[in-house]
Amino acid sequence: MSFVRVRQWLVRGGVVAGLVLALAGCGGGSSPGVAGVAEPRAAAVSSSEQAVMAEGARLNAAELQRAANGEDTAPTKAATDLAPKVAAAAADTRVAVFRFFNTATGTHFYTASVEERDRIISTLPVLQYEGPAFYASSAANTALSPVYRFYNRTAGVHFYTISEDEKNSIIANLPQYTYEGPAYYASKVPGENMLKPLFRFYILSKGVHFFTASSTEADSIKANLPDYKYEGIAYYVLLGQAENAPGKIYMGLSAPTTQAAAITQTSSQGAAGYAYVTDYFFSNASQSGAIYFKDQASPRTYQIKILSTTVTNAGSKVTALNVQGNLGYGYQGDVFFSGNGLQASARHVKPVPGSGNMSYAAVEAPTTQTAYLNLLNQQGASGFRYLGPLTYPPITSLLFEKSSQRPGPFTYRMVASATTAAAFETQANTQGAEGYAYKGPLSVGGTSYDLYAKDGSKYAVFSYKTAVLNSASNMSTVVDAINVEGARGYYWFGPMNFSVSPNTYSIYYKGNYVCPPLGGCSTPDGL
Repeated sequence: MSFVRVRQWLVRGGVVAGLVLALAGCGGGSSPGVAGVAEPRAAAVSSSEQAVMAEGARLNAAELQRAANGEDTAPTKAATDLAPKVAAAAADTRVAVFRFFNTATGTHFYTASVEERDRIISTLPVLQYEGPAFYASSAANTALSPVYRFYNRTAGVHFYTISEDEKNSIIANLPQYTYEGPAYYASKVPGENMLKPLFRFYILSKGVHFFTASSTEADSIKANLPDYKYEGIAYYVLLGQAENAPGKIYMGLSAPTTQAAAITQTSSQGAAGYAYVTDYFFSNASQSGAIYFKDQASPRTYQIKILSTTVTNAGSKVTALNVQGNLGYGYQGDVFFSGNGLQASARHVKPVPGSGNMSYAAVEAPTTQTAYLNLLNQQGASGFRYLGPLTYPPITSLLFEKSSQRPGPFTYRMVASATTAAAFETQANTQGAEGYAYKGPLSVGGTSYDLYAKDGSKYAVFSYKTAVLNSASNMSTVVDAINVEGARGYYWFGPMNFSVSPNTYSIYYKGNYVCPPLGGCSTPDGL
């Protein structure tokens, strides 16, 4: 049996890197109740409701302007004087606002309540957990204002406003909106280095709102989604600690040589919030190491299984993977330990909070580019993400994974393989601007391609950069270089070689939506 480790297919001349996290931004909320769930709105939005919402947007903008002019404070102060007070007051009561994707309505739900978050994760699989979206204050003070939460019983979604006038207008004119009280506290004015704007859009076809704290995402929506009517800034939310300090932390440890040692190391690091990314091998054979990743903005712990495997065909492999997937353990690939006679072991990981259950499928690999791409898109339409090749001679199959909390659909593109780092940056940033995340290099029928994938349930954009990586140096030098970019908000995709360059490069990327590390993802591409 020869099994090509799933993670290896992603790297030209190297072993793949790990998982990453998302801090996309949108709305927010918390309440003692559980989020409402409903089918998508069947009828068109009434003109009277649209008129109330349009007036609400005007009222919200006017209220923010009065606050900026100092008209809502006593004594009257300019916004530049008020902002430091806002930031200082909020710093002591900062809480994460967690984001869920409602797979029934195609909209988002947010809560600042850890209890509500955990209850939803446990009892409402229709709401897919996506991690922290932004930060707010859990307590009132003289500088912050309550953000009010409404439940729209017709559309099955929530709405949020900081405007007292808009709140009163909705209560008076829209009986289908149930008022649920303050969700959390935010600011009506900006605060340098502690606050950022939350942008507000009205989705004309659905009659619901979309919020994002990502200026990149907001700009892209304005340029590409005419159904999203921009209504201005909703209010100002807090920066997380990870936005003011390095939040994406990588570290390297000596690679274990036995299954038992690997279980001990990965379990210990997982309990401390570090996810195993990959083993890294140096070109001068000076050492090999295991690289781990932690994102302070999305705290998780990880439960690990490394199980001996003796399967001899793809069907048996999928059966074994589905047993673990039904327990919430995602597959990271097979590993071979020199201290165990290179016996294959399957590595599985379960994040806490979890990402639902995983199911797996394998299909024999096509031999032409057209058939290969068609197969990827057929599986993607059913919510199965491509992980990589699975080889048991003489047959090579393609392995797919489906998460109960990540419905997709997923679409794929194959682009002629970039031969230089500069060409790759141009190509990847072009695809990333259209929501396609880089998956890795691919060879079909003797031709090399770069593979990109898009999650149709998310509005995501990605940006990429490269940097020369000294593959002959030691682990600490490599990890230090990765952490420099991590401090700038970039995730490490992994090492890559290009055909016309002798250098090895690190690939880094950012995204307004990035899949949480091992939180429904098992590849380091952010999708």
